[in-house]
Amino acid sequence: MRRLGCCRGSAGAPKGAPEAAPAPAGKLFFRGVELPRGARPADLSALHEFFAAASDATTDDLPRIIRFLRARKNNLPDALALWRQDQEWRAREHIDEIMTEHVDSAVERAIAGHYAPMMLDEYSHDGRLVMYRQLGELDMDKLSKQQGIEMKHLTRRHVREMERLRRKMDSDTIGAGALAGHLSILDLKGTSLLKFLSARSFWQVIGGLDGTHYAETLGALVIINPPPLTQYALNTVKAFIDPVTASKITVRNGPPSSFLHEYVAVHVLPDHLRPAPSADGSSVGRAPEARAAAPVSAVPVIVAPAAPKTRSGRAK
Repeated sequence: MRRLGCCRGSAGAPKGAPEAAPAPAGKLFFRGVELPRGARPADLSALHEFFAAASDATTDDLPRIIRFLRARKNNLPDALALWRQDQEWRAREHIDEIMTEHVDSAVERAIAGHYAPMMLDEYSHDGRLVMYRQLGELDMDKLSKQQGIEMKHLTRRHVREMERLRRKMDSDTIGAGALAGHLSILDLKGTSLLKFLSARSFWQVIGGLDGTHYAETLGALVIINPPPLTQYALNTVKAFIDPVTASKITVRNGPPSSFLHEYVAVHVLPDHLRPAPSADGSSVGRAPEARAAAPVSAVPVIVAPAAPKTRSGRAK
């Protein structure tokens, strides 16, 4: 977010400073701060009401507040309740320090073999940050009984990655912006009914965390390597969830290497998801120059306008 220059005659204006230019057409500002790309007039109106009621809100939190307002359909009391719940949770769980806290390397290595979210080093073709999650290897019984990993370890790891994602989204000035959400690639290869049932409580916990504290951070979800009946199960679930959320979810069958280039540049995918090289050494499926300019229409789950060409931005 970018702040406007000082207004003419303001006490804090540097001597000889030029007059502030008028706000560029198409941009929205709140208390001198440019709103994230994709903000709408309705968001601006809702922000005025929210800040009048929330004395602890600051302009540093504008992307998060807008997402909370959107998650509650701009219902002020509901958005305020969500904000206060989030603020209390952040203080209680020391979320602001989560990226620098001490982490047990042995615990992290054990978790990494079962649940290792990975933020890719490039935006999707429509400008979203991309998170790859391989869930087929998650076996809670084995983690608990053989390696002593508890639910608190897994949820802390999940929150750390979601916080990394949120901070990257909120500071994004290259891609589609903080309000476009991220592209989540969910890999179910290797999953089984027993594994799913063993991890059911974990899914419930992180579902509650994400819905409350990371609301509206999902832009699109692509499920790959689905087991049988996944589409049937998803269609059943879609009948009970918000239509907007349901529209973001797509199940893709077949080898992921044959279609993931529709979403993101092949070279940033994990090795096991890349197409095999052809005889001339290029990736099968699409020429590099075509991948860089992939049309949004090729992706069935896109719900936001296309951004400019993909630009690299390595996450820390």
